[in-house]
Amino acid sequence: MADARWSAAVLDRMRLEGDLLADATVKAVFDKGAVAAVNDLLTKLVRNDDIPAGPWPPELADYLGVSARLPSWADAALIRTGENVFLRYGLTSFGILACASLPECYVLRDVAAVLGTTQRLDAHARRRIFETAMMVLSVMAEGGLEPGGSGIRIVQKVRLMHAAVRYLILTPPPPAAAGPPSSLADTLLAQRWPAERGAPLSQEDLAAVLLTFSHVMLRSWKHLGITLSPQEARAYLHSWNVVGHVLGIRDELLVHDLEEAAQLFDAIKRRRAADTPDGRALTAAVIGVCERFAGPSRILLRPIPRILMHGLLQAETCAMLGVPTLGLWHTAYRPFLRVGTRVFHRTASDTFQDLPDIARLSALISRRLLEEIVAQPRGGQRTAFHMPEQLARSWGIASSR
Repeated sequence: MADARWSAAVLDRMRLEGDLLADATVKAVFDKGAVAAVNDLLTKLVRNDDIPAGPWPPELADYLGVSARLPSWADAALIRTGENVFLRYGLTSFGILACASLPECYVLRDVAAVLGTTQRLDAHARRRIFETAMMVLSVMAEGGLEPGGSGIRIVQKVRLMHAAVRYLILTPPPPAAAGPPSSLADTLLAQRWPAERGAPLSQEDLAAVLLTFSHVMLRSWKHLGITLSPQEARAYLHSWNVVGHVLGIRDELLVHDLEEAAQLFDAIKRRRAADTPDGRALTAAVIGVCERFAGPSRILLRPIPRILMHGLLQAETCAMLGVPTLGLWHTAYRPFLRVGTRVFHRTASDTFQDLPDIARLSALISRRLLEEIVAQPRGGQRTAFHMPEQLARSWGIASSR
């Protein structure tokens, strides 16, 4: 049974709550310039790495100061241990991110509804994967969660984006205009969000999403044969709890250990998981992007995303998301692992030679994703992405191209 901390009554209440600080900041932007100002803010957040220059109301400066503060319970030693775990095993994490963490978000009907809307705005699943991967790199790289660190800055930006999306979805739409929506705000304003579904990107939603970066990652590492000590697992979970605090998640929804993490995630999933068109479309897009990482000449590598999804997700979750079956690959699974890991062996650094075979496949997808991120033109006012030097050296990946 789920811990009494997260009874139905508690989660029902969390379903109605957004983020007081970030929501008030976005409202101040609105009060200054109506919906156009919120749309301008959201557009600039999407197109820039940091929160861009305004002019913005003074409440935004207050938000940046308040939201940058680490919680009193943040433990620097545990964060350093979490960073070391990521240094050792993080190269496998991006395959897990694409094939387990994101799908676990997509099976939650309310999260999928919001992401499905913004997916149509952005039009590129690749960009969603890239931006999420860059957030993980910024957060878990050495010093990312120190005051003023790159991880703190990017989480502040994501938190403000959540508030802007929430505000626009809940704002009564203007009279219907002819033609398709022309901006992010137009599309979000056109949404009809039923009151019985609570707040979009509610506290309950955000808690579940956070657990896909901590609990689902730790669960997946274990499945891949990567064994962490209890202290290492606790440290990794603690690091993401610090992220959750900066992201505006209430402390009462932050878990203390692996058992609580599993209980809370399962409790929310029982309430919110569903087979939806948005969830299926988002999952299909992720699979397509991951398969393209392999390239046209790497046909043996194309089944890796489906193999990982069927290995890292429950069968019921795969069914809800419409993950294609493995078909003949089900019987060829073990031989394929041997072939795939030989491919990986030629490119992997010595650090990963002792990983189990299936973990090497996750590392292979991760490596190709990171190489794409480094080479990808980013657009907007963003600089080329640079891999954190310590991670680039350890993982054998060029820090920039």
